Amino acid sequence: MSSSYRKPPFAAVRRSGTVVASAVLLMTGAMTARSASWQFNPRVEVGGTYDDNYLLGSLPSQETSVAGPFIDAQLELQAQTPLSTLSIVPEVHATLYPGHSDDQSTDGYLNVSDVLQTQESKTSLNGSYADQTVVAADLLPSTFPGVGLGQPVIGASGYVEELERQQTWHLFPATSLQLTQRDSLQIGVDYYHVGFSSSVPNQVGFQSVAGTLGTTYQATPRSSLSFTGQYSDFIPEDNYPGAHHGGLDGEWDYQESKVLRFYIRAGAGVTDGATPASVGSTSVTDFEGGIGAQWTLQVTNVVADLLRTAVPSSFGVVVNQNELRFRVTRSFSPTFAGFFALRGIQDQEAVTGFSGIPNRVYATGSAGIEWRLTRAYSLEASYTHALQRYGEYETFPAARADSNSVGISVVYEPNRENQPELFTVGSESPY
Repeated sequence: MSSSYRKPPFAAVRRSGTVVASAVLLMTGAMTARSASWQFNPRVEVGGTYDDNYLLGSLPSQETSVAGPFIDAQLELQAQTPLSTLSIVPEVHATLYPGHSDDQSTDGYLNVSDVLQTQESKTSLNGSYADQTVVAADLLPSTFPGVGLGQPVIGASGYVEELERQQTWHLFPATSLQLTQRDSLQIGVDYYHVGFSSSVPNQVGFQSVAGTLGTTYQATPRSSLSFTGQYSDFIPEDNYPGAHHGGLDGEWDYQESKVLRFYIRAGAGVTDGATPASVGSTSVTDFEGGIGAQWTLQVTNVVADLLRTAVPSSFGVVVNQNELRFRVTRSFSPTFAGFFALRGIQDQEAVTGFSGIPNRVYATGSAGIEWRLTRAYSLEASYTHALQRYGEYETFPAARADSNSVGISVVYEPNRENQPELFTVGSESPY
């Protein structure tokens, strides 16, 4: 990247994000016919939380305990036609921490999805926008709501000891074309932009632009084999050098009706880039892949997923990311359900001693219950433990932090399907 590049003002980033989000709405709305049948699905959650180390501070002087009420409100607007489904979901999450006003926040989200399906093709236009604290962005929930099986997440530095705001927008249109009875072609584009409100060490805004091309062969009615190639450009701000990444992988999917889905993926990726100090360049080849399964039973749902990918991160470099996810939800009765979830993320520099970042481990686990008071109202409670570890690197000392949080809330959701919730109480991130 050119040395003359300068980070844009956050106000400009905010305006640009609003424009992009509006463009997504217009673009996706055009795909759905005016005669669509609209459905409105509100969800409002009101409750209180306590966290004994809200920012995961690694020193006693940095540990901040907070307690207070929160509200989370979202409204899904869904329009359906025989061939398309449009979903628009605005969401607001607000917290109030008496005595710790600097740590309370109001975060806003917008998710849009428009899917058009014919006998020979399936096209989706998806977009998301978020204006949130780095706590919500970097300390992801254990329950990984909205994350599909085998889907990687964008990397984060986890450095939230100084509370600031992050603004992101994500656009990812894709299409699948049926070439023959067994062969199909997939084409996708992915654009991701991250900006921060202030300059804080280890929080670097960036842009990532990726394109994918793949082909799938339906070997049997229940299994398929696919090969996918990807190329992406990573463009960080603040004079950090960019990087290029290319990868090729093969994946086998097995789908047994609606009960079991299993996949295994293996491939390799090559990352070309320079050091933040611009003292050299490197080309690194790494293994990428994943293995996972989902069981959807009558009263129990289990998801287990393990994957390794190269992703852009707010460290300002592309990192190798290993992620483990596990979640089980179970309905013990028509009115009582519970869940248990684990999530672990490990970020590693591509070449030891070259990229200038410490290795990071973030892990979190949650357990909770839901009691359906009526069809529209439910009472929820959960406990979450989180930990974060940094390996020592140059001027970045080794650090470790832990936190415990509990929450209880009442949820109003009149049109919800009869299935357990996937949200930990008080979780700020919908991702």
